[in-house]
Amino acid sequence: ALSRCVSRKHAMEMLLTGESISADYAQKIGLINAAVPKDDLDCKVDYVTNLIASRSQKAIREGKPTFLKQVQEPLDIAYKTTSETMCSNVMTEDCKEGISAFFDKRSPNW
Repeated sequence: ALSRCVSRKHAMEMLLTGESISADYAQKIGLINAAVPKDDLDCKVDYVTNLIASRSQKAIREGKPTFLKQVQEPLDIAYKTTSETMCSNVMTEDCKEGISAFFDKRSPNW
């Protein structure tokens, strides 16, 4: 699935040359989200996991499978799939809380 992660040009170059790539290059071409020094890795992982944990778990529970489904669908069907999930999420208490928290300039209480 390399060709789904990076451009066709980058995938082809990696396939044909077989050369190793650096973490910085992998980040540059979109193969990884972040190149982090080994000593900073635990801190980065803690930051990202805490950030995800601070978000609406209902939205994450519904959003993740919707995302994974729509990336495999043709564009018109993917729009329909994601629209249905977004419309469903807008009607939740978590959405109302998120909007209220934003306007009240406070952290949401999921």
